[in-house]
Amino acid sequence: VLTGFETTYQSWYGLADSLLRRNRRYNEAGTDYGQHVPAYKNQTDNYQQDYYQLLVSRQLSRSLNLSVTPFWTRGGGYYEEYKANQESAQYGITPLPPAVDSAGLTDVIRRRWLKTNLYGATYALQFRPAAAGRLSEATLGGAVVGYRGQHYDELTWAQRGMVIPEAGTRYYDEPNARKTDVNTYLRANFELTDRFGAFGDVQYRYVNYVFFGPNADGSKSQQAARFYFLNPKAGLTYELRTTLTAYASYALAQREPTRTDFTDTPAGRRPGAEQLHNLEAGLRRTAGRLQWTANYYYMRYRDQLVLSGQLDDVGNPIHTNVRDSYRTGLELQAAAQVARGLTFSPTATFSRNKIRNYTDYLADYDQGGERATSYQETDISFSPSLTFAYTLEYEPLPGLKLATLARYAGRQYLDNTSTQARSIDAYYVQDVRLRYGWQPGRLGLREVELALLVNNVLGTEYENNGYTYGYVSGGRAQYFNYFYPQARTNVLAALNVRW
Repeated sequence: VLTGFETTYQSWYGLADSLLRRNRRYNEAGTDYGQHVPAYKNQTDNYQQDYYQLLVSRQLSRSLNLSVTPFWTRGGGYYEEYKANQESAQYGITPLPPAVDSAGLTDVIRRRWLKTNLYGATYALQFRPAAAGRLSEATLGGAVVGYRGQHYDELTWAQRGMVIPEAGTRYYDEPNARKTDVNTYLRANFELTDRFGAFGDVQYRYVNYVFFGPNADGSKSQQAARFYFLNPKAGLTYELRTTLTAYASYALAQREPTRTDFTDTPAGRRPGAEQLHNLEAGLRRTAGRLQWTANYYYMRYRDQLVLSGQLDDVGNPIHTNVRDSYRTGLELQAAAQVARGLTFSPTATFSRNKIRNYTDYLADYDQGGERATSYQETDISFSPSLTFAYTLEYEPLPGLKLATLARYAGRQYLDNTSTQARSIDAYYVQDVRLRYGWQPGRLGLREVELALLVNNVLGTEYENNGYTYGYVSGGRAQYFNYFYPQARTNVLAALNVRW
């Protein structure tokens, strides 16, 4: 059983690019985009989650093992926000003149609630032959998962002169959202020869959404969407030497849109399922002072669900389908024993992430409707072509470890048009870590560790995420970029106890 509660101030609005250089610590939360100054102090997110899990495992025979894990995750909470110039009728408010202006507008404080239940079970029946043979292992497994979500809003305050509903009255109450996810799979590993191995995996998956979403005419109603997926995977391994293995695999993978993709998009433009053909091949060295893996991948998509660069009204990213796209690249990973007590562990990915043909739609406030612009061979949003990281760690004394950690990410585009004016600059960040651990040998304690982490020790000013939106007005396209600036040098201390 695990449980936890959080109250955090909201910061999902990001920072307009015009403020990045002159006021990086400004937070628009509580101002309703500058309409209420100073900021409302209780613009917070409040949420509690309780997690229950039971682990059951039984050895049915010498060759068969069954494991079942039922679980239940219960969550509930709200975020509170100040909203300016709201239509009083929307909230069931009765104005007492002259409390509101002639347009019937008033400021309010509201709470937007979410209550969720995620429940189900996973299972796996594992077979390992007692006698040596080509089949080394087989597993029949799967999961049955259900989700129920309740969304509703309450009003807690309005300007003086208002008659507001009694506490607990909901001005918005959405029918329960539901999702059912059932899957089963069969996986097998084979030893064809002393050096040649193979594996196969096939999964069947059923997904059913029930949600309250927009229709093509703008009205809302309870709707449903169903998906049926068959996802196969197969691969080969070959032992070139005792410490060097070559491998290759192919997989077909499919996935559904998220719930917010349905609730934020009218029926006629709703995203569909994504299909991926994934080919991988590589080499892996697993012994000696230098261990490494080199992996090449080619991922061909049909209707890939890419991030549009926009957010909905509660900060969730919005996806859109692109008909033809791909990702291909080389992943490198290594761990080297440079000297006694000194290890170096780098990783790097070199990739190309492209959309063959992309059409961008902007709301046209001059002519009405939308303006469409076509692009070819654009970069997929939030997909840097180069990422790099490493850890250099030194152990001068038993239990004492000093490390420097670094990470680099290349330019990322906020949308799918490859426009540099709507992108996140490349960044490099360096951290320093100190750890000391010892075994007390009493009170049942296995290990105690003290840790100190200095993040961004160089004080780099950088952003690692953002969003963008735009429209046509006054005869030209106008775009607005928002970024999430990250903290400069900061310190984290921890005490870890294991028993």
